Amino acid sequence: MTPMRRLPALVVLAVLAAPALLPPRAVQAGEAEGLAAYQRQDWAAAARELRDPAEQGRPAAQARLGHLLLMGQGATRDDAAALRLLRAAAEAGDPLGQYWLGTALMIGRGVPRDPAAAVTWFDRAAAQDQPEALHALGEVYFKGLGQPKDEAKAVGFYRRAAERNVAASQETLAELSWNGRAVPSDHAAAVRYAQPAARAGRPGAQFILGVALATGDGIARNPAEALQWFRRAADQGHPQSSHNLGAMLVSGTGTAASLPEGYFWLALGAERAPPSLKALYERERDQIGARLSPEQLAQARARLAAWRPAQAGGPVATAVVPPPGAAPAEAGRGRGQAGSGFFVTRDGTVLT
Repeated sequence: MTPMRRLPALVVLAVLAAPALLPPRAVQAGEAEGLAAYQRQDWAAAARELRDPAEQGRPAAQARLGHLLLMGQGATRDDAAALRLLRAAAEAGDPLGQYWLGTALMIGRGVPRDPAAAVTWFDRAAAQDQPEALHALGEVYFKGLGQPKDEAKAVGFYRRAAERNVAASQETLAELSWNGRAVPSDHAAAVRYAQPAARAGRPGAQFILGVALATGDGIARNPAEALQWFRRAADQGHPQSSHNLGAMLVSGTGTAASLPEGYFWLALGAERAPPSLKALYERERDQIGARLSPEQLAQARARLAAWRPAQAGGPVATAVVPPPGAAPAEAGRGRGQAGSGFFVTRDGTVLT
């Protein structure tokens, strides 16, 4: 047999040894299913369905699978694979890939921390109105992360993100509008921003909405509804909301009075209070504790030892800059004042 006659067999063997490529229709079907799973936050299904289209170079699949691998959601965390996918998606112009690559650079996940490079990618995503990138730039300029601090510029980004239903930006604008920081003081505007963020489970927004309803400032007074918003935030461990919930239960405002239940929430608020409010919260807790029986105190303390904060809304698809998990309207960093009353802001302002 001549070499020419062996050539077809060699060609066949080469074809058989080559990796099989999925038909375009299979790739597109898997991507559609993966994108739908990602949208409904079914992370495991999204990670499974997006692998093949991501490896086939589909930017939308790369961006979303990169996010899941970066955060370990629905798949084992793999920083190297995540960064490879996110960079490919970002360079192809996918705004979600640009946002998540910026997030990785901002927090130093899988790469050295590089805030300046992070801002470059956030800018590219924000130019396409990517909502989380808009919020991230608000955080960058409000806190001076890799850029000079500029609260006015930050507010512009927060507003653009809030218009796109980013609850973290809505919560921040509610707080700024209530306190009159970087924007004029406007409690009615604060309530408008707080309402959707509160429904989305943001405890700082729930706290502001509770205060407004308790006092009738910026919205019609409704103590019973205020108590419900304080309870939702308190369930997540928000200390001022815990304190206010306890105060309402002790006084019977918006609900039936209950000293043991009020003591529990006052004690929880004191336990988690920021330094500026801790002494005041502990004093008010102890004043109510002195009115309870030893058995009631023991029951409340056992309950406190077993208590764990709830997570509102389940898993989230976005990170916060800096690292995920920090809520912009977390409680108390300012000065406390003596006396009882509702703590209106995270600075400890008391409304008597």
